[in-house]
Amino acid sequence: MPGADPARVEALVTTPIEDLLREISEVDTIASTSATGISILSVELNALVPNGRIEQVWAEIRDDLADLARSLPADALEPELNADGVAAYAALLALSVEDAATPISIAARYARDLSQELRTIPGTELVELFGVPEEEVLVALNPIEAMALGLSADDVSRAVAQADAKGQAGQIRGTHNDFLINVEGQVEALSRLRNVVVREGSNNAVTYLDQVATLSRGPRTPVAEAALYNGRPAVLIGARLEPGLQVDTWAGFVRDVVADYQTQVPKGLSLDLVFDQSAYTIKRLSDVALNMAIGVALVVGVLLLTLGVRSALIVALILPTVTLATFYTLNLLGVPIHQTSMTGLIVALGLLVDAGIVMTDEVGKRLAKGIARVDAVAQSVRRLFAPLLASTLTTALSFTPLILLPGAEGDFVGTIAIAVVVMLFWSFIIAITLTPAIAGHLLPAGGKGGGVSAGPIGAWFKRSVRWSIANPVRSIALALVLPLIGFLSMPTLTAQFFPGADRDQFYIEVNLAPGAAISATGDVVTRLDTALRSDERIEQVMWVMGRSAPPFYYNIVGGRENAPGYAQALITTRSAEATEEVLPELQRTLGTLTPEADVLVRGLAQGPPRLRAR
Repeated sequence: MPGADPARVEALVTTPIEDLLREISEVDTIASTSATGISILSVELNALVPNGRIEQVWAEIRDDLADLARSLPADALEPELNADGVAAYAALLALSVEDAATPISIAARYARDLSQELRTIPGTELVELFGVPEEEVLVALNPIEAMALGLSADDVSRAVAQADAKGQAGQIRGTHNDFLINVEGQVEALSRLRNVVVREGSNNAVTYLDQVATLSRGPRTPVAEAALYNGRPAVLIGARLEPGLQVDTWAGFVRDVVADYQTQVPKGLSLDLVFDQSAYTIKRLSDVALNMAIGVALVVGVLLLTLGVRSALIVALILPTVTLATFYTLNLLGVPIHQTSMTGLIVALGLLVDAGIVMTDEVGKRLAKGIARVDAVAQSVRRLFAPLLASTLTTALSFTPLILLPGAEGDFVGTIAIAVVVMLFWSFIIAITLTPAIAGHLLPAGGKGGGVSAGPIGAWFKRSVRWSIANPVRSIALALVLPLIGFLSMPTLTAQFFPGADRDQFYIEVNLAPGAAISATGDVVTRLDTALRSDERIEQVMWVMGRSAPPFYYNIVGGRENAPGYAQALITTRSAEATEEVLPELQRTLGTLTPEADVLVRGLAQGPPRLRAR
């Protein structure tokens, strides 16, 4: 609602929209902010709304907003609903101005051209520009010439509007057909605008626009939004890929397009690929794979020491078998392979071998007694079926609360529990089918399976068991020491459900007082940018003023537009360790440089996004 103060926006726009949203039963949370000229509302649906119903709810809200628009003030624009959800850009590019003589509008034209190239890449879902100035044609009226002809600014404006024939001029209705009449000659270039007739004299003399005014084309001032890259004016390009695709393959195409386009960038401009999500994804998956490999190696190493070569080989075969079966099941359930589901697989590594170890040991004992191989396998399965099923169910049920956790938290961590439960059930199935069959075939009959002899450790263990049986109260009290220490130490731990992200990035939000002009925001950003770039631990600083910056992390909520008193920065440091070092320092000191603005220095953290009033 252009020009309206926050109180008027709140009363005439925000409150009616909030009342409308409260009538929709699926809406759970509404967070709103009324600022000068704009109302921003964030809507979160109830966690129990079925996935198939969500899009219907958004469609109903759009229809209700369209009906409400008729009752809003005449100077209020129609409400816009953005239900795209939270999504991060997988690639960010910056076209920055290196030569002060080069106008930012030139960078904007090349950015638009490059964005078309990026849209042709297979798998590209969205390409958006940030910091693009709106271009306008300025008609500067010569007051002396206009006064001599008796022309006012309204007269000239009316003549230009009449000459720009973009609308329908009329309609001819016939017996069988109707025809629309359109007048050619709409304004498409400055040359056409210069020849617009602003006055016709009685002696058929005409006066053209360029005779009483000077015409120029350039960025509209003041700008609605602006961007900086490492202190230079820039236009940022954000590209997002479609869900379910491999970011490394897609990013390879992006790098090829950028490399080819470098030859087209003129002097005075610089094109940089400032963010590539594939590098972080590959590193994260490599770390997860390394952790999984370490876990497998430790499990197999312990089995070799304790069970011997043959028994260890049998149990080790369970790992790839159960893992592949789990992947297949997760695919059927629609659970993607990402860092949380892979974390569940790592958690389950130590659990899934338990059933195999017990079954292998049981078959080995029966073979050592001289029982035939088929009978040893059959007896082992009959004896252990119920105990193994019970242990699998109890362990799986302990992870069920994570699966049933409602809301965004449940969506985020539920895949960990799903992966663990699926892996446990497959380990049980393999333990009562494949494992005893292989053990009955490979283990020696009438002998030991191998492994390290207990020796003095075994003797010490026997004495400890005898002492525990003879002193039950003391043994129970001793066993409770460590759990009690753990419970007592809980108040000293940080109460944080989701951990921080180990990443070489963080971001900054700047809010000025309501009604602040974007020029004031630019002054604040200039001071902050100079301080940030003077820190040798910071490699890259990107700013967007007047709107939200392109979100580069999956749980950063953007969406702020038409906000001249708002700015957001994306910061890249030398390393994750540098981020951890510089972040608390900036949180303490950066805001003191600009007392007229609220400066929030935010680190990245795991977990779902949080709605907050802005």
